[in-house]
Amino acid sequence: MRDEPTSAPALLQRPLNDGWLGTRDLPAYRAGPVVARLLGPSASSAAPWRVDLLLLAPGGQSQGIQSLPCRALPRHPSHDERSRFVRMVAELARHAAGHDHSLLAVGPALGVLCEHGVGSDSLVRAAQLLDEVSSEAAVVSSLCAVLDRLLGDEEARRVAAELLATLHGADGASTPAEELPALVTQVVRRVGKAHARRRLGEAAFVELVPQPELFDV
Repeated sequence: MRDEPTSAPALLQRPLNDGWLGTRDLPAYRAGPVVARLLGPSASSAAPWRVDLLLLAPGGQSQGIQSLPCRALPRHPSHDERSRFVRMVAELARHAAGHDHSLLAVGPALGVLCEHGVGSDSLVRAAQLLDEVSSEAAVVSSLCAVLDRLLGDEEARRVAAELLATLHGADGASTPAEELPALVTQVVRRVGKAHARRRLGEAAFVELVPQPELFDV
């Protein structure tokens, strides 16, 4: 991170790469088409911290923004707490942009994180809210990303195939030889978007949400 703040226009002109933006005091993180950035109160203000979530077009232009007070952060959060918060917000929202190229569906999930922080329970609740309103493709992409990161591709495919075998019975069961997106798509269609994350998580004995330790924050 640089020592000088990154202005909004400069931030939006950056390449379409994941990575840190902003400063150590006011971090921002880009995850795919979204950027989460932290805005601090003035020294004399009693207002809470705020988080902005921006949706970027392929050319870097802003297509939408959600901005909420972040009461989950203490008055003087550590740099690690600041970085952890924006990274988890960005990772959770990575796949959540709607077909209308807006962040409207992300609002309730972002509200959970802003009120309760980015602990495991809050991340699970926020992910559930996103799954309920996201497209099938977005849910599948989100689940594949976290499965692969937590388990690796081979183990993730095994878990999804075994869950499908349980759901379908022995006849017509899928095999781990299928690609992970195809397996996860079948799970989502079988149990529904709102339940796929829980069922796959139970099969893998993990919470299928981005976890701070996976990203070294």
